[in-house]
Amino acid sequence: MAHRVRRTPARGLIPLMILTIDIGNSFTKWGLWEDSFLDERFSSQTSSLEDEAVLDSLLTDLRSKNIEAVSACSVVPAATEKVSRKIKEVLGLGVKWISGESELGVGVDYETRSTLGADRLVAAFGAYRKYGGPVIVCDFGTATTIDLVQEDGTFSGGLIAPGFAMLSESLGAKAAQLFAVEIKKPDSIIGISTETALRSGIFHSVIGLLEATVPRMSEHLSSKPKIVATGGNAHFVASGTEIIDEIDEDLVLYGLFLSSTLASI
Repeated sequence: MAHRVRRTPARGLIPLMILTIDIGNSFTKWGLWEDSFLDERFSSQTSSLEDEAVLDSLLTDLRSKNIEAVSACSVVPAATEKVSRKIKEVLGLGVKWISGESELGVGVDYETRSTLGADRLVAAFGAYRKYGGPVIVCDFGTATTIDLVQEDGTFSGGLIAPGFAMLSESLGAKAAQLFAVEIKKPDSIIGISTETALRSGIFHSVIGLLEATVPRMSEHLSSKPKIVATGGNAHFVASGTEIIDEIDEDLVLYGLFLSSTLASI
């Protein structure tokens, strides 16, 4: 677990904190907020949440914090109930779960709200509140999602595509003479071996998707949008393109923090 440096509170004061949890397909991000500041963050493998001992240890470590509320989203239904139950058991708190059907005070033009990933909605909400609109939110995680938020904050939907690992694994699984490769930036667009050709193809597939779709999405707007990248591979993608304006790895956690201040969801 990688922790940020924490602030030291004034002597004699125990700061009140908001715990935010983003349960993704591969990793779960945890953030502790104090006075609108992300005071501490760490991540864990989502698969490890299946282990009662790991989850118990994680939450026991958090019990020393003065947590007053928990806001979370999940794209892994199997983990949602377990985490909710354990937080109630260990921290004595209920979890405010954000879903694709949650009302966050902005419009949503999406026909199937029941299948809208909560992380997409929360990231869009956080981006609009932080950067204004219009904004295009590009999340590079297990999957790649690129979503459009209008000038008035309305979430207009977007696209979902395979992420880097998905592309690598599918090539290795579906083609007899190909194999999964380590995901890293290729030295050249021209691969001089099967391994480097795969690496170049995977990297530039995501870059090409981004550079092709962002201008086309922008045609649906009356003004130039800010392009914000988030997710575990945001910096990796940004190293190969100049189309990204901001990298914000904690965008979903920020959206969850803001949602915790809403009276109802």
